[in-house]
Amino acid sequence: MASSAHRPPASPGAGRALLATAALAALFFVIGLGRADRLAADGVVYDVAARQLWRNTTIGRQALVGAAEWPPLPILLRLPAAAFAVAGDVGPFPSLAVSAISGAAALVLLWRALGRWGAGWARAPVALAVAAHPFFLAETLGGGNGPLALCGTLLAAAGLADWIADRSLRALVRLAAGAALLTGSSLDLIPWVAALFAMLLLDLAFGRFARGQRGAALWLAALPAAWVAGLWILANWLIMGDPLYFLRGLRNAAALSPLPHPAPFPFSPRDAAAAGLALAAAGAAAARGRRAGAFLGLLAAAPPAIAFALSAGGLLWSPSPLLFVAAPLALLAAAWHAQAAPRPGAARAAAAVAALALTAAAVARLPERSLHAPERAAFAALADQRGRWLPRIEARVRARSPYSKVFVAGYDGLALLGAAPSDTFVPTLDFDFGAAERDYAGNRLYLLVRRPERRGALDAIHWKYPRIYELGSRHTLYDSDWGDWRLFEIVQPRPGGARP
Repeated sequence: MASSAHRPPASPGAGRALLATAALAALFFVIGLGRADRLAADGVVYDVAARQLWRNTTIGRQALVGAAEWPPLPILLRLPAAAFAVAGDVGPFPSLAVSAISGAAALVLLWRALGRWGAGWARAPVALAVAAHPFFLAETLGGGNGPLALCGTLLAAAGLADWIADRSLRALVRLAAGAALLTGSSLDLIPWVAALFAMLLLDLAFGRFARGQRGAALWLAALPAAWVAGLWILANWLIMGDPLYFLRGLRNAAALSPLPHPAPFPFSPRDAAAAGLALAAAGAAAARGRRAGAFLGLLAAAPPAIAFALSAGGLLWSPSPLLFVAAPLALLAAAWHAQAAPRPGAARAAAAVAALALTAAAVARLPERSLHAPERAAFAALADQRGRWLPRIEARVRARSPYSKVFVAGYDGLALLGAAPSDTFVPTLDFDFGAAERDYAGNRLYLLVRRPERRGALDAIHWKYPRIYELGSRHTLYDSDWGDWRLFEIVQPRPGGARP
């Protein structure tokens, strides 16, 4: 697997790249601190799960592996911050640290890829346009998982293009690292990883290789992602007792609840523009017989198509990460032509203009991507719910018995309770009525369930006890509503009475 003879001048070395990443991450983190009330509430779920995992609790281990829609890598990346949180609630700041570092790393990866491909002066406007894009800033400064997914897609897509162009081992390692990162961090991008490996298989099938090289390349590219998936399955078997437990919510998604689902996320015209740019780059490369550019363009066009398919099936809970990575990948595909175009200057100018145009169009429609886009859940709203509802619920149940316990079901329950809830509240991800009664004999028991929508509809409480939010169960009596949450009292067997 020989390396190509000629490459454009090398981009900054690893040392300078690390320094640039650290400086950018610090800048993003400081800016994010100034708008902490607008941090994503989803990040709090990962933060609390990491804190519970650091304490070596059962709920922490279950949260790490128990749901495909809440993948394990974002939790593991927050463990160092959880270790420093010795008391009290961790707040949203571990998620802000992860998103800031990931966003900085994504920009550096983009810069280095453009440098390898001879983008020259166009590197600066392309990187600046990506950094200034409102979607990029909202995720990077908001504790979202989009920047982490962008790192994986940039690594994998650039690795595939470099592998096809020069057959370098380093490119194949980048591809493998990106695929493994995405496998452990984003359910939405698993179809994109499948498309990545399909294109790699096509390249291996039609490329010229010595005997044994095809198998070696495929093993090297696929083994890290397969190892991540296998470890996830093994952990489910050891912790949950079912190797495919984390997929059960997805298998039951169609029959979880008869409640109306929220309207699919409305796609912006800018998503179509990004997909069109990627397809144009793929077509231009295919017309010149450049397989690397054609495959890269197709990969860049895939996220909006996957997002549309998931939206049609009611499984697109957020525009990130799929639509988040679409524009940067399209720009990467457009900038690739700088190394192979008959007129490199024109190719560089086209990439720069496209980047600036996409960002300008996004800025013109702040703050929402669409007039009908759902509001983004923020940490301030979550903190308000926590401060208003939990004391009132606790007072309500303790007025009936000082020995009351309220089980709060699902991953959203972790965010509602925080890392240090009152002893009255018990977070649960795999709730079982019989186990609750045995473990808390003598207590008056309650169950707090959130409305089944978006990712929360896939929580175990909804597929183990279908329609429990709407109808309750034979073990429960309706008590009261608290916003999107519904409180039930658990009917327990009384002395001398039959079990319900």
